[in-house]
Amino acid sequence: MWGFFMDTWIKLYRKLLDNDLIRDERALQVFIWLLLKVDRKSGIKKVARSWASLELSIKPTTFYGALQRLVKKYKMVTAQPTANYTIISLINWNKYQMPDSTTDSSPTAARHSTRSK
Repeated sequence: MWGFFMDTWIKLYRKLLDNDLIRDERALQVFIWLLLKVDRKSGIKKVARSWASLELSIKPTTFYGALQRLVKKYKMVTAQPTANYTIISLINWNKYQMPDSTTDSSPTAARHSTRSK
């Protein structure tokens, strides 16, 4: 199962450079971690704070604070807490991550090799 996730990719837009999130080290770390962990079709992940903090090597309170900033300040995710975990949903996941016909998906190496001939 792990290999399946290693064969996929995410889009990370340069527009992020214009967002205050780029200067919030922990929130950015959590956001990118979520991009890599969410279900690739729905953009949703069930997350236990203790498990997430272990994976990221940060304190559970640090994870929680970063998540709250992603929800309230940056408005990039929604979080629905339950008794045992939080259901996190990335806002605009379908808009930004789903493949579309305008995306250039040709391998970079192939493009370079044809140009250099």
